[in-house]
Amino acid sequence: MSYYINGSNEIDYSSLASQPTPKGLTDTHYPIHHKTFTDLVINKVQSLNYTINEARYGIDQHGDMFGYLKLDKDTERNGTFNHVIGLRNSHCQRFSAALAAGSSVMVCDNLAFSGDIEVGHKHTRHIMDKLPGRIDSMMQDIQSNWKSQAIRYDAYAATELSQSGYGELLWNAIDQGAISGSKAQKVINEYMAPRHEDFEERNAWSLFNAFTEILKESPTMLRERSIKLHSVFDEHCETGSHSQPESLQSLLELPESTGTPLNDNELTEMLAH
Repeated sequence: MSYYINGSNEIDYSSLASQPTPKGLTDTHYPIHHKTFTDLVINKVQSLNYTINEARYGIDQHGDMFGYLKLDKDTERNGTFNHVIGLRNSHCQRFSAALAAGSSVMVCDNLAFSGDIEVGHKHTRHIMDKLPGRIDSMMQDIQSNWKSQAIRYDAYAATELSQSGYGELLWNAIDQGAISGSKAQKVINEYMAPRHEDFEERNAWSLFNAFTEILKESPTMLRERSIKLHSVFDEHCETGSHSQPESLQSLLELPESTGTPLNDNELTEMLAH
């Protein structure tokens, strides 16, 4: 989950009600109140027995809203990832009233907005007739998505990594464009000395989170590279270690996870093979 409000004012839920809703800019423009839109989402998730653990909202210089809801549900608590819904609503025709949800959600006031599943509706006369149905459909789809993700991440956590195992995943991630070779050292450092103690175990889940921590440094590329990264890890965790051409064996001779991270010269030499 990535949420950036670099040029916006962060407000709480109660302050949404005081935000003005302007008249339409044209005869066919029907903006809806930020709180009205947010309440549609909140009421839906609560009707499905989700608890909102965290909510953040920002209003930018145009009066447009960006936010997210972090959800919890006793029967779906997996210990590996959060259920998140991003939302945004414009009053000046810059974008539709929209939601995004999934394993990788981006909400940013620079207009970057993405998720595994996205729905929305333009601010036309019938927006309040059609938008609730689209929210209902999205929640049905995203619940199936979240269940699939829980199974996927459990498989990552169950896959222990040797030195060749994490070296192979690193190589494949670079080869498939999931991360640039210049950031490989950062991934290795994060994996060896994770900033969160939850990822100290030497398994694919810990390495996956090392990748995602570094991918957050380039938010505009996050969605595309997250998809590629999932593909790399899905293949490895389903089939185990794969045979590699002999020319790649030197790349896989990475240090044990309890050892010292590669320095810049060692990394450059490693990636040159």
